[in-house]
Amino acid sequence: MAIDLALLQQHATADGLPPVEEWHPDFCADMDLVIRADGTWVHEGGEFRRPALMKLFSRILRLDDDGCYYLVTPVEKVRIQVEDAPFVILAAEVRDDSVVMVTNCEEVITLGREHPMRVRAAHGGASEIPYVLVRKNLWARLHRNVFYQLVELAEQRTEQNVEGMWLQSQNEWFCLGSL
Repeated sequence: MAIDLALLQQHATADGLPPVEEWHPDFCADMDLVIRADGTWVHEGGEFRRPALMKLFSRILRLDDDGCYYLVTPVEKVRIQVEDAPFVILAAEVRDDSVVMVTNCEEVITLGREHPMRVRAAHGGASEIPYVLVRKNLWARLHRNVFYQLVELAEQRTEQNVEGMWLQSQNEWFCLGSL
């Protein structure tokens, strides 16, 4: 299945995301594309070597009500596999009263009401880790290095009846993990 890259380029503007929630094409096919739990994109057994293409595809990614992930254009809808979360937070820094994060697809988000953090079971269910909402219902897991960096900034406290390590951003408290 080949996605029309020229059509994608038309909708991939620098100042906003394509309106994938408004597009309702018929399902076309399954694509041999897997986003691994570590954030690696694998197509037909080989790792993506073109970051620009990965970034472009990430902009048309959607999680539908059926629990499946799709790459969606105005005329095509192809299903892909996501092992855990489609994004990984690779960097974080404090700016004023906010924690600003960068995903593996170079999307910059600020931890807060629009981009909350939730702790849930990781891929495989062995442990619970924090995830951050990137957009719509697409989440990013924290890279281990970022997690430890944020733990250094966190406070041990009780919020929302949970004793744990809490991080403040944009006057909101977010749990990194319970104690």
